[in-house]
Amino acid sequence: MDEISMEQTPKVSIIIPTLNEAANIGRCLTSIIKLENITALLEVIVIDNGSTDHTMKIVDTFSQILTIRSAILPGVNISALRNNGAKLAKGDIFAFLDADCTVRQDWLKNAVLRFKDPSVYVSGAFYRVPDDSTWVAKAWYINQAKNIKSGYVEKLQGGNLWIRRNVFCDVNGFDEQLITNEDYELCFRIRAKGYEIYSDPAIVAFHWGVPSTLIDFYKREKWHGSSVLPVFFKHLLQVPNLAVVLYSLYYAVLSVIFCFSIVAMYVWNNPVFPLLVLLAAFFVPVILTLKAVRYQRCSAIRAFQLSILNFIYGLARAACVVSIKSRNLFKH
Repeated sequence: MDEISMEQTPKVSIIIPTLNEAANIGRCLTSIIKLENITALLEVIVIDNGSTDHTMKIVDTFSQILTIRSAILPGVNISALRNNGAKLAKGDIFAFLDADCTVRQDWLKNAVLRFKDPSVYVSGAFYRVPDDSTWVAKAWYINQAKNIKSGYVEKLQGGNLWIRRNVFCDVNGFDEQLITNEDYELCFRIRAKGYEIYSDPAIVAFHWGVPSTLIDFYKREKWHGSSVLPVFFKHLLQVPNLAVVLYSLYYAVLSVIFCFSIVAMYVWNNPVFPLLVLLAAFFVPVILTLKAVRYQRCSAIRAFQLSILNFIYGLARAACVVSIKSRNLFKH
């Protein structure tokens, strides 16, 4: 792609949802200040979910350096925060960025160059993890290796997602009823409308909010899975995220069987029943790990760690399936 001049540069609105992000928002905005080149046609929209820490005070300290507008919208889902940010935005292109992310210096430049192509409607890239992340983040990142590529993809993450204003309006933005999974569901509707989604690894954002412990990982994946079933049933005929739903159900069923196997072990004084269930529980994570390491080579220790995470991921998603919070299941 050719270089792009200031006159050719569209106006970009960076939309950042926040909630108690005092530990991260300053780092995020600092990375925006350091962006190369074309920042004259840039605005930042911060939509806060009712933070009780110093998030918005920190945002205010950047108002003399960046063109920032902000609003407070408590008690809504992140999808509603992003939609309201889009309503305030004046840009030709919306760049959705998470508050716990930072961007590489060429993030804006590379994205604008990509959008110079009129056939590009939606772009961005999957997160990368900081170099000093824990083994949990680094091992889980192996699963993303297959997504770090240039070309058309089914989905991109909402925290590093670029979309033309007219396309965002055409698909009516994010579904505000969804607690999570709103980015996947938006990408599903974008493609259903006939727009392609282009992944460009040069549009680099680092995710600092990745879980650092196994407990954090479990909690995060349980939260992330809370809207998987609603999305599935909303688009039932097209069976989106079917693999994730099946994986969740697989572990939900195994969990029930495991409980019965413990009873059977005491009744027949034979430990083979729970052992067989555990074998089945670890078989799929190992297979998924073997598939993942085809895209990114890693050590045997890292592969073992990823297998453990795939197992915990299954347990977390199974907990979502049986959770009472699935009352939102048929809202759509």
